Amino acid sequence: MKIPKVVLASRITVKRFCFLCFLALAAAAGAQEQRAVMIRGNEWQTGIPGFGNNVFQSLFGEYEVESGIRPQSGQAGHTVQGVFSVRVCAEEPLVFAEGLWQPRPGLGPAVQRQDGDSLLVSIPYSNQNIAGSWIILFQFPRALTEAGFNDAAANRLIRSWTDRFGYFLSLIKNFADISLPAVVNF
Repeated sequence: MKIPKVVLASRITVKRFCFLCFLALAAAAGAQEQRAVMIRGNEWQTGIPGFGNNVFQSLFGEYEVESGIRPQSGQAGHTVQGVFSVRVCAEEPLVFAEGLWQPRPGLGPAVQRQDGDSLLVSIPYSNQNIAGSWIILFQFPRALTEAGFNDAAANRLIRSWTDRFGYFLSLIKNFADISLPAVVNF
């Protein structure tokens, strides 16, 4: 049986088009994944950046962004892109002044602002169990963005990190059990 060749608008045969799609999917499957690994954390600290002098309590974590992870191989073979931090606080009466904080594109209810050499991104998080409502604040230093960490990567990281935190939060029996994720793949 002879398969007729169909010519697409750009003069590519269906067979060649399917082959190119296969190559694109294979490349995507082997694409480098990124992850954030906690290097310091689960420490209660006083003060939240972006809000002047304050005494708000927050659970703090510092993370290293790694790229070049090959999920299909047994070894990581990663390179470090930079460090960022996260602070999580029980919903305090934080005022996100409209002139300072802007909506974060592509991230729903998140807001952002520049604070010195850092980009601050804040997102609310609610949990129906004992944990209640929280504010999560990410602090991305300029050095991280200069290392190639762009807005799309930051949004993927924030979504993945928030999902992991939510999972851990859903498991707690009391307030003292709250923990930040140690590793987040995004």
